[in-house]
Amino acid sequence: MEYTPDSVRHAISTTAAAVAKAVYTQLNALVSNALAALFHFIIIVLMLFYILMDGRRFKRYLFRLSPLPDEEEELIVTKFADVGRAILFGNGIGSALQGVLGGVAMAVVGLPSPVLGAR
Repeated sequence: MEYTPDSVRHAISTTAAAVAKAVYTQLNALVSNALAALFHFIIIVLMLFYILMDGRRFKRYLFRLSPLPDEEEELIVTKFADVGRAILFGNGIGSALQGVLGGVAMAVVGLPSPVLGAR
């Protein structure tokens, strides 16, 4: 390859164009994703606000839309609440137990604490 001022200028301009295109693409994706996340966050906050403020009315409205009898709908809601509570409780106990057993195992084999650093 010849190193003439024109070839160097061409190589630099080609490289600069490729870098500028890559930066533009990444920046465009970053801004787009940030705006989408902000939009979704605002929608979630609004939904939570109105569900917390008008939750009972919203529940009655959904019950009216449903073809099931009210007793069955209430049973479904109760079962969902029970299952959700059991999942949170079970995961919490399982995570705590796993952490304690991991800490005991590390102490038994003499490994330093991963949280606090060296002993």
